[in-house]
Amino acid sequence: MPNEVTLIMTSYHGNEMTIDCVDYLLKNTEYPSYKLIIVENSKDDNLFNELKKYYESNEMVLILQNPSDNTSYAAGLNYGIKHTENDVVLMNNDIKFKDEFWLRRIVELNLYISVREMPLCMMGVKNTSGDSYVPRATYLTLPSYLKIDNSFMISFAMVFIPRRIINMVGLLDEENFEKGGFDDDDYCLRVKLNGFGLCYLSGEYIHY
Repeated sequence: MPNEVTLIMTSYHGNEMTIDCVDYLLKNTEYPSYKLIIVENSKDDNLFNELKKYYESNEMVLILQNPSDNTSYAAGLNYGIKHTENDVVLMNNDIKFKDEFWLRRIVELNLYISVREMPLCMMGVKNTSGDSYVPRATYLTLPSYLKIDNSFMISFAMVFIPRRIINMVGLLDEENFEKGGFDDDDYCLRVKLNGFGLCYLSGEYIHY
């Protein structure tokens, strides 16, 4: 049985976009064992209840509301991470994958790394602009072949993080990056400092 993976995204006054993204993922993700956590990152109970009602009959989807006064992207993702012990995929609520086997490929590559005693890797989208900004409505390179390269940073528009890395490195830094921006670069640096690798995998695409 493949390892269960938990997909985590935040939503902030964006139910329409979130529902569009999640419905697409549920229909176009071919993997036998995954869950999806949506963290409503605002204090708007109506938005939270709307998401809960929309997905109440779907056992694969868990809707949470961030109770913290810190409503940053990092804080919302951290709240979701605390509700699972699985490997996780952190993602924006505005992406779509062209390949329905995207998650299977990532999990298989993670297994490939682990059985060959290679440095454990965090996998995701390679930043192409020298910082953490990636233009909207462009296609971003994603998995097909493995390339370990610690000279770049991974955008948290979509990133796979093995649980062992989270247990060693910890959560995202929501205190120093409360306003958002470069929290993904910071986490990449911490991953490197703890002796883990960064991988980007090219040949397939997500729309962001």
